[in-house]
Amino acid sequence: MVNKPIIRQMHFLSSSYLRSGIILSQKCLESELAKGQRKRSDLITEHQAYFYGAIFSAVSYLEAYINEYYVNFSQCNLYGLEIDSDSLVQIETLWKMDIPRTAFFRTLDKYQIMLTLCKKPKLNKSIRPYQDVEILIKLRNNLIHYEPEYIESKFNNPNAQLHRFEKYLTGKIDLNPFATKLDDFYPTKLISYSCCKWALDSVDQFTDDFYKNLTLSAS
Repeated sequence: MVNKPIIRQMHFLSSSYLRSGIILSQKCLESELAKGQRKRSDLITEHQAYFYGAIFSAVSYLEAYINEYYVNFSQCNLYGLEIDSDSLVQIETLWKMDIPRTAFFRTLDKYQIMLTLCKKPKLNKSIRPYQDVEILIKLRNNLIHYEPEYIESKFNNPNAQLHRFEKYLTGKIDLNPFATKLDDFYPTKLISYSCCKWALDSVDQFTDDFYKNLTLSAS
């Protein structure tokens, strides 16, 4: 009997998630531009679907991107980066121990842990895009694990307490063009192409900053 070689493949999805987010955000924009040209209820349904998909894809990209680095580095696939052998041994050992592999570890902490293990400067938590990505992950988590909540309406009540996401996102995004003055900021008025673009720009800049830190001299 002839022993046939075992063929194994590994698939990386971060770039697919990013492309999905870009495509969905463009579809969200197309829905906004079609306002008045098609049935309003149909456009709102499509607009929401594209928005949720873009936001979810943006954070999925962020999660997959760092996991791919851990897997690659644990197998000494460095893609030209200068990472010392001790760091690679640590990464491989910890990854096999599910550190920081499991959901117990926050996504952004995984990035900081990787930089620490590689003896590189950590990302600055006090500025953008780090802070924006923190907000984005909170938004995605709240939408994925949605729980209805009472929100003080600002209609005829300008002193109403602002919802936390209104505090986070005011000035960062344009509002949902399908929303009415009776709608709350969360979860309705923030649904917009502008919010999708902010999300995708934030994760793109964040991962760029992470890569730049990986290329710096050891801290």
